[in-house]
Amino acid sequence: MGLESVPARCRTAVVYMDAVQRDGRALQYVPAWLRMQEFCLVAVQSDGRALQYVPAWLRTQDLCLAAVRNDGVALEWVPARLRTPEMCMEAVHSSGWALQFVPPALKTMELCLVAVRRSPRAATLLPDVLASDAVSAQRPRAGARAGRSGGPRLAGIPCRPRRRHGGIPCR
Repeated sequence: MGLESVPARCRTAVVYMDAVQRDGRALQYVPAWLRMQEFCLVAVQSDGRALQYVPAWLRTQDLCLAAVRNDGVALEWVPARLRTPEMCMEAVHSSGWALQFVPPALKTMELCLVAVRRSPRAATLLPDVLASDAVSAQRPRAGARAGRSGGPRLAGIPCRPRRRHGGIPCR
């Protein structure tokens, strides 16, 4: 049951709160006068992408952190001043695809490795400078056992002969 099926005269704060608990993105239908910190926190805990409907003046460090913990891609709507290394790490822990919203200055080797381990296809988002380092960091050491095909493994991606994974050649 969505808000559209509830008559306008029956839409109370309790009805809106129930809708937001069920689907955080229902926050977009909550009247501006009701979009308080409590509503917004419930919304982003339900669906991190609801952060896009939170008024800018309510986007605090704690609220944004709750959003990216729920869905790392919510980092897209986190204000630049709040995108700290810790916030970005939480985002890529939640979703490797959040790497696309991490400021270039904060894309460290560790952060990129976490992103690729979480979402192997996020390797396509790696900066050129880190892409080759990330591959070498994932390769087994001399004498270590490689994958079945005899080649290296990258972030849990099984290597297959003569195939490419995320732009990284496998042997």
